[in-house]
Amino acid sequence: MEVENLIWQIVINQVDITTSQGEKHFWESYIASFSFDEEKKMTISIAQDITNIIKAKANLPETKDRLELLLGSTSSGS
Repeated sequence: MEVENLIWQIVINQVDITTSQGEKHFWESYIASFSFDEEKKMTISIAQDITNIIKAKANLPETKDRLELLLGSTSSGS
């Protein structure tokens, strides 16, 4: 019996949370519903803090520009 055949619903959700200190955090949750038969239905939920990933993606253009500037200055002998 393959697990893929048992899953009948998958939900992926991203939630933004602001703490009482004003810090913004990002969470991603995965919810999978499946059943082995008509009588045994189960739901599994997993959540992970993806704040560092979101912040890194937001900083990527600036980091890329700084790297290109640095590489350009070293290749020109500055």
